[in-house]
Amino acid sequence: MPRRENYLPFYFSYAEGKWKMKELIQHIIDTERVFSYRALCFARNDNTSLPGFE
Repeated sequence: MPRRENYLPFYFSYAEGKWKMKELIQHIIDTERVFSYRALCFARNDNTSLPGFE
């Protein structure tokens, strides 16, 4: 019997190798975390070298 989570929208990918909704949401969360940290550094006038973000 197929697993139930394979039918949920968070686990759906429209093509092989494309991001699933769950991966997309996690990427947005990670990006927000990086930008929040950078904004905090700028607000505190912190001179710490910020690593690149790709």
